[in-house]
Amino acid sequence: MLDALLSGDIVGSRFTDLYPSVWSLWATESWWGTWTNQWANYPDGQPWSPSTLIWGTAIIPLKEWLPIHTLYNTSLAFNRVLGCLSFYMAGKAFGKHHSSGLLWMVTIAMNPLIHGFAVEGIFEGTQLWPLGFWIWAVHTHHYRSATLFGSFILLTNWYWSLCWGLLGVVLGR
Repeated sequence: MLDALLSGDIVGSRFTDLYPSVWSLWATESWWGTWTNQWANYPDGQPWSPSTLIWGTAIIPLKEWLPIHTLYNTSLAFNRVLGCLSFYMAGKAFGKHHSSGLLWMVTIAMNPLIHGFAVEGIFEGTQLWPLGFWIWAVHTHHYRSATLFGSFILLTNWYWSLCWGLLGVVLGR
């Protein structure tokens, strides 16, 4: 990852979903305003849903100053670091020990599935951090923060929204 960040290359494997994910971040601006993408099925366009609406929207203002590969790489690193931090905090809140925080961080945020999402270019799969922060907020009784992070979960992608729903059922009992 560091090599790609320093060389200006894109982090991930080119033979997977990497380019559609980068394109999705770049093209979100078109989708936001029209609910259809003019570039797909040109000239008529077609309905299209970006893989990561929250990040595509967040980087729209930055596109004037930074190239898309820098925005993608920085966003990927940001999501990976926040994922580790959030699950460390969630694990520490549950176990009341530094070691339980580390265990959660390694087994959840650093597991091969999440790393595979990053390598394969499945950018939305790396946005695990709202779920970790939600678990932390619920367990520490920060309910306003839990509402905010729950909203982020819904905006990031359907995989973590499904996990959030299942966790809500399990933790609500």
